[in-house]
Amino acid sequence: MITVVVVDDSDRDGLLRTFEALLGLPGELLQHVPDAANRSFTLAETEMLRKLNVEFRGNGLPDELYSKLIRNGAVMHMKNTCSPTAGDVKIRTPGWAVEAAARIAAEMAARIDALGVRVVGDLALLSVVPEQPAPATGEARTAQAADAKDQDRAPDVIEGTRTGTGSSMPQEIATTVSRAGRMA
Repeated sequence: MITVVVVDDSDRDGLLRTFEALLGLPGELLQHVPDAANRSFTLAETEMLRKLNVEFRGNGLPDELYSKLIRNGAVMHMKNTCSPTAGDVKIRTPGWAVEAAARIAAEMAARIDALGVRVVGDLALLSVVPEQPAPATGEARTAQAADAKDQDRAPDVIEGTRTGTGSSMPQEIATTVSRAGRMA
């Protein structure tokens, strides 16, 4: 029998407890992994990674090195050791996109329900439209600057991303990518 598990984001331990029950495991056996942060990147972090990807791919470096240095290095380091502050600009999904996703999710939930499979959780949770917080002061200007096509027109809203060498990534990362390119 197929079982569909619906995650309830308001119950942090719910998924672990559900799988313990499904697998017949003792309660509280499964625990959260402390170094596996599940947070969204800020605008500055996203822009830095975007620029790093452009530089990395532009140097023709191998995918294995990308996985080691970026995916399992820089990305994991940022997610697990950096804590965004209230002043950091968060990237928010536009309301129209959230509503469209909710409509699609409602259709998917109806299809799942029609299949007659076992459902653990509430399928209606899949199409709930979360409340969007009001934008922080200055957020719209900052987001527009990050989206600017011409980097020279965009103000330096992402502190520490210019190296003065024509590259827009932090100097230590640019040096690492450059060295890796010579070794590849």
